[in-house]
Amino acid sequence: MEGGVRSMKKWTVWLGIIIILAAAGGGSYYYFFARTEEAATTTAAALQSRAIKGDIKVAISGTGSVEANSRATVLAGKSGTIATLAVKEGDKVKKGQVIATFEEKDDYEDQISDINDNKEKLKEQITDKQEEYKAAIGTENEEETMAKIVDEIEELESSIEDFNEDLQDIYEEQAKEVKQVVASIDGEVTASDLSVGDEVDAKTVVIEIVDYTMLEFVTSIDELDIPNVKEGQNAQITLSSITDRTIDATVSEIAKEGTVSNGSAAYSVSLLLNDIEGVMVGMSGQADITTDSRTDVVLVPVDAVVEMGGKSFVRVPGAAAGGTGETAAGQQGGVRPQSGGTQESGAAGAGQAQGSGGTQGQRGTGAAAEGVPGGQGRMQARMQEAMKNIALGGQLQEVAVGISDETYVEIVSGLEEGATVLLPAPTGAAGMGDEAEQQRQNVFPGGGMGFPGGGGGMIFQGQGQGGGGNMRTSGGSMGGGGMR
Repeated sequence: MEGGVRSMKKWTVWLGIIIILAAAGGGSYYYFFARTEEAATTTAAALQSRAIKGDIKVAISGTGSVEANSRATVLAGKSGTIATLAVKEGDKVKKGQVIATFEEKDDYEDQISDINDNKEKLKEQITDKQEEYKAAIGTENEEETMAKIVDEIEELESSIEDFNEDLQDIYEEQAKEVKQVVASIDGEVTASDLSVGDEVDAKTVVIEIVDYTMLEFVTSIDELDIPNVKEGQNAQITLSSITDRTIDATVSEIAKEGTVSNGSAAYSVSLLLNDIEGVMVGMSGQADITTDSRTDVVLVPVDAVVEMGGKSFVRVPGAAAGGTGETAAGQQGGVRPQSGGTQESGAAGAGQAQGSGGTQGQRGTGAAAEGVPGGQGRMQARMQEAMKNIALGGQLQEVAVGISDETYVEIVSGLEEGATVLLPAPTGAAGMGDEAEQQRQNVFPGGGMGFPGGGGGMIFQGQGQGGGGNMRTSGGSMGGGGMR
């Protein structure tokens, strides 16, 4: 009898423990799951957006500074002495304007004078020979003498022709000689260190000129982006010292050779400024080069687009995602939604899926159904993302996308302007949902509990089977380290 009483007391104690555990499990389920779903649903309802019509562009950015587009260094071009210097630093000059002149040398004049004197002497000799020719007429050796005189006159005339050619060469050489220095571009004289009387050679710098009416912004573009940059593309320049506006610019030059640093090459790109008011050489800033753009197209937020299997989708209001077992959340998160009260026995790592019938799949310790190696950290992240997407509700709608920036994606087809799209809550906006999920993970770190969809009971088994309202315990571990 005493043994029966002790046995009854023992069963009473066990029954009490079971009841307490069942109550705790039910409360935990409500606190950790119901609150998560409620928070996610509340957040998802608040994060709706509409497809809009607008403009979009893709830009490549780079930092740099303002430089003068046109500058020139003017050299003397010859050896000589500066006779005049017509400009000073700060003066404005025009292309072709005389900057300086040289003192002329007497060499050419002396050569010309000597040649002319020799020509005159030859002409006098010819005159004398002509007189001798006349005198030879009627003499004993008339023919022989006259023939000799003719030959001598021809030689003298040939010498005069040679002198004439020498003169022509001198005149041409004199014409080619640099007598003055001229400006090669329009601009402002920024340097002029010479004075009248200075001796110079051909490579002496006379002045430097900068055209401040043609300014450019020079930036450096990474080798991965440079193939998309073309001459003639538009750009916007934001200068640190000019905060009230951006400046339009055009790509004018792209370097043919890059500069290598830490194994990566960068290429210099020059952008001609269309507006230079208030802009000075040396100002720093950022260039945004437009490489592609669209106008008056359908746009949705980037977070609204889901990529799966090489296709693009948006989620639109419609049937609940959890009831179909084919939503983006289930596929995207790597979790198979369950149906009807059956179990998902091989979910990877930290995966735990809620079926349409309410059955909670059990965490496993091996690979997922697709054979992808499990890992609690990786699957936990996937599950959290899946929970967010499942909570969004709605249904997937395939779309064709175009270009995108950091905010919007162009929809080429599959969605009309004004259509409502659903997008996940940003981190921190999910309210108690993320917090509750974290708390649930902390309380059940091994994935140990499976909550059946039927009668609300708990089954402490490694496979997490759904069932009625009873609770059973077994010697097997729960989800790879849960309760026994």
